[in-house]
Amino acid sequence: GMGLAGIFFVALQYVSGAGWSTALRRIPEAMSMLLPVGAVGLALVILLRPSLYPWTGASGAEFEALHGFKRVWLNLPFFIGRSAAYLLVWILITLMIVRTSRRQDEDGDLAHTRRNERLSAIFIVVFGATFWVASYDWFMSVEAHLYSTIFGNYNFAGLFLGGLAALIVLA
Repeated sequence: GMGLAGIFFVALQYVSGAGWSTALRRIPEAMSMLLPVGAVGLALVILLRPSLYPWTGASGAEFEALHGFKRVWLNLPFFIGRSAAYLLVWILITLMIVRTSRRQDEDGDLAHTRRNERLSAIFIVVFGATFWVASYDWFMSVEAHLYSTIFGNYNFAGLFLGGLAALIVLA
């Protein structure tokens, strides 16, 4: 969450054209480097402790009780594939934004800022679409029969607020 909050903050600053945050941009960029650590942690949980998600149980009773779309959506191979895709896309775009930001420090070329503005716009759109679904996958599917359309928004609010708090403390 802190890694995603960090890169979302950086992307938001680029897209909005904010100049005030340039002096502290390295802090959320450093926070964003927690994303690979979080990806490893999530992979360990999913692969070593799939029983956290009752619908993956060996008996299959919980999975058998699912109907319709949830039965298709909540199967372990598809779940793992989606999780890997979310993390891979987030990490790749994050690395591109941070790398381009560091290059600008070296040569001062404003083309790097323009590139990061485009990458940040792409990240915000992709993040908006995938974080909502990832929230459902990773948190809400612990109770597979629960339905909520606000859950992703609620998780985003917590992620962003926690990220801003961490940024303030680190600054």
